[in-house]
Amino acid sequence: MIKKFLIKSLKDQQFDVKENTEFTCKLLLKQINIQSTINFVHTNNNVVSRIKFRLVLLDDTFVNLKVNVRVERDFKNIDTFLDIRALIVSQTAQIILIPSMEVCENELAAGHAATISSIDEIQLYYLHSRGLCKKVSTLNLTKSFLKS
Repeated sequence: MIKKFLIKSLKDQQFDVKENTEFTCKLLLKQINIQSTINFVHTNNNVVSRIKFRLVLLDDTFVNLKVNVRVERDFKNIDTFLDIRALIVSQTAQIILIPSMEVCENELAAGHAATISSIDEIQLYYLHSRGLCKKVSTLNLTKSFLKS
């Protein structure tokens, strides 16, 4: 059984991962300045964790985010994956993403991925050619991104 946990903010915080858990953070950020470190510390054997961030940056937003996954020594058979994706919708938004893994044990499966992208102009053109205005097209693409 996998426990599901919703992360509601990008404030500095630490999560102890003691059981199979799926962490999800989906945020729309507008005109905000955030500098944060979020830690996930594995402190039990035989744990599967999936950590997923979806961030949308609007207007004058600046985010400096470090997400660290740590597997403590002597905790074996850990399977963890960190996936961070950011969508920049504004010309003035900026983001620095730092996915980090600290592994103190050999018997585990661990990985991470991070992407930063903007609204795809081809997708925007396609939706526009189907009669949707730029605002509605951007909104639809943003909703789709958050659902991914």
